[in-house]
Parts: sequence; C-alpha cells; structure tokens
Amino acid sequence: MERSLSYESRQTLHEDACRDYLTGLLNRRGLNAAVRIMKKKMPHAVFLFDIDNLKQVNETLGHSLGDRLLKKFGDLLHARTRSNDILARFGGDEFLVIMRQMGSEETALK
Repeated sequence: MERSLSYESRQTLHEDACRDYLTGLLNRRGLNAAVRIMKKKMPHAVFLFDIDNLKQVNETLGHSLGDRLLKKFGDLLHARTRSNDILARFGGDEFLVIMRQMGSEETALK
C-alpha cells in the first residue's frame, strides 16, 4: 500500500533539498529558485566569497575543522546581512550574497 506524504513532510523535504546541510544557507538549487522568484527590479548588490586554502585546511588539519570554518562563515553572513537578502553556499568553499532592494545604485555601491 502506498502512503502519501503530509504537506508538512513535503515542505520539509523541499526545504532540505534547497538548503546546504552544513551552513543552513541556500544551496545551488535553492539559489536558482530564489533568483527566479525575485520580483522587484530594484538595484541589488552581489557579493561573491571564496575561502582561500580550504582544501589545504582539510588535508592538514582535518575535514571537521574545515566544516567548522564553513559553518562559522555561514553564521557570519547571517549575522551581517538583512533577513530579505539571499545567502547561498553554491560550491565547496564559494558563497554568494545578493543584497536586495538597495533603493538606488548609489546605495548598492556603498
């Protein structure tokens, strides 16, 4: 007999599929979905971060330390951005922040 998933279970699975398990930020799938649904054409500021030498950290000090470094950086992004900004980890050590609704190009540049 086939059981159907509850609405809450389907939502949880969808959320898990769109989030990075380590940082809680959007993953590539979640980032693509967020960008598709962005409605306002206001200026946005886009920041790309790449953690240098993460592979070396993993190889010399262990993957658990590398994971803690990634999580800490995700926490830092959460703490330094607004709730309506889009935060994503879209590669092993690559992060993207889209700061939405900047109001003007001048504000975005600041």
